[in-house]
Amino acid sequence: MTIQKLTIYKGLTFGPLVISAVDTAGAVYSLSGWSVHAEIRRNPDGDLLLNLNPLITDEPSGEITIELSNSATDTLSTGFAEWDVIVQAPGGQLLPPIAGGPVEVIRANTQP
Repeated sequence: MTIQKLTIYKGLTFGPLVISAVDTAGAVYSLSGWSVHAEIRRNPDGDLLLNLNPLITDEPSGEITIELSNSATDTLSTGFAEWDVIVQAPGGQLLPPIAGGPVEVIRANTQP
């Protein structure tokens, strides 16, 4: 799993964050027919804070993109949480997270 800290500014756009779906040996998954899921939670058993709505943007190269709108980030409270991304094979098998890590939600100093 690729560990990546996300810093999200409350009420501002986030991304695009581009992630490559690779296995533990570094081989790229072709995501044709696959699904992708990503969420932010305080901890794995905690309430869902935000569905990151990841998109598969290039199936053959295993490229996944996450972008968040101003209104989506505005729903988050400032503080710390965790995120991860899992992929689901066409047959329904869920694979372990391919990326994830800490999330810090902060406010920008400039408030237009």
